[in-house]
Amino acid sequence: MDEPTSGFDPLFREEFLTIIKDLIKEGVSVLFSSHITSDLEKIADNIVFIHKGEIILNENIHTLKVSYFTVVGDAKLNNDENRKIFLKVTENNGEVRGFFKGEESFVKEKFERFEILHSTIEEIMLATISERH
Repeated sequence: MDEPTSGFDPLFREEFLTIIKDLIKEGVSVLFSSHITSDLEKIADNIVFIHKGEIILNENIHTLKVSYFTVVGDAKLNNDENRKIFLKVTENNGEVRGFFKGEESFVKEKFERFEILHSTIEEIMLATISERH
């Protein structure tokens, strides 16, 4: 289906997604193409992200959700950069590490105060595109 929920009001969108979820539970495979990433978050098992004809991501949604995090905080270097995506953020002995624009760095070096949140599919897609430019 290509953009199946485009133009639906919120109530019918939820009803439609429930029908799709029920079909998936019955073992039916559904190919769902959409720019409405919140719909994908609700029903997808796997995400294939194609940008300019190239497959950028092809990943299980749960793997994506535990691999990408958004760090929100007070940036030390640039006040405009107070929300960044870090790939595979890990904490080891109280030290939080991640990747900042493709280069490994310490989160604590970039932010005075911060909170680590799970990223949305949209944030992950935007981060993967920005890493390539």
